[in-house]
This record gives sequence, structure tokens and C-alpha cells, in this order.
Amino acid sequence: MLKHASSEVVMTAIAKYIRKLNNKIDDAKANKIAKSLVDSASRNNIDACLLTALVARESSFCHETRSPSGAIGLAQLMPETATALGITDPTDIAQNLEGAARYLKMLIELWHAREDAFEMALASYRLGPTLIKACDGIPNISNIAVYLDDVLAHFIKLQGLISEIDNDAKTATAKNGKGVASK
Repeated sequence: MLKHASSEVVMTAIAKYIRKLNNKIDDAKANKIAKSLVDSASRNNIDACLLTALVARESSFCHETRSPSGAIGLAQLMPETATALGITDPTDIAQNLEGAARYLKMLIELWHAREDAFEMALASYRLGPTLIKACDGIPNISNIAVYLDDVLAHFIKLQGLISEIDNDAKTATAKNGKGVASK
């Protein structure tokens, strides 16, 4: 997340991105999802854009999504993973995103000593940490490279949108004679 952007700017950008990616989601639901994403990321000390990018790739923000393998909700949590994380209702938006944030944080911590910790964490999220450990790296299977590229692309788009909204807000503040907000 951009360090100088306020949480309001980040939530606004995420809600806008959600609606852009999934036009079936209305403003109220997009705002609810955005708030849950930012809150869960903050509680778990992870980047809200990273969590949002992961969810964008996993479900395109369709909270009722179920995969053929049984993964549930916005962040496509496997039932066993949700249970292990203390999530009682993985179809609930806030619980699903909290579980995803906790799990992603655990995976980032698992791989923290590696240069490619974020890629390893994301690959572990997708394929399971057991497989990644067994391969001692990211295997060239299941289109994992495409998955990682997709998450990165969402992340970069979100960063750009946050910068754009933040700059627009600062410009509007300056035009109103209130001066430019400090970073």
C-alpha cells in the first residue's frame, strides 16, 4: 500500500477497483468488501493491495464462489484451512477476508528469509505450503506463473489507482484554498 495514502483513499480505490472488475457488485457491497479488506489487512499487518490483488485473482470479488475443489468465498479458502484459522462461516465476507489475511500473513512469515518470500507465499496460498516445501521452491505446474503474474498485475493496477485518487484529492484540496495535504 502506498505509505502516504490515507486508509480512506485506499478503501475508495479498492471499492472502485472491485466495481470495475465485477460490474455485478453494487456500491454498498463494494464498499463493504473494501472496508473488510483494509481492516483485515491492517489487523494482520499486511498490505491491503496485496490482499486485494489475491482476492481479485481468486474470485473476482464474487463472495458466493465455490471452486470444484471446494474452496469457498472471496479468498477461496479451503474448508480445512478456514477451520484451522478459526473461521466459522467462510461464506461471510468479513470472516473469509480475515481468514485470508491471517493465512497470507502466516505464509509470508513462513518464507520471510527468502528473497522471493512474497512469491513463495502466494504460490503456497494457491498450491499449499506442503507442495512448495517439498519442491523447495515454486514448481512449474498448474499455471502457477500465470497466477503469480495475475496477482502482480492486480497489485500494480491497485497501486496506480490509489496514486490517482490520492493525487486527485490533494489537487482538489489545493484548489479549495486549503493547501496541499502533507504526506
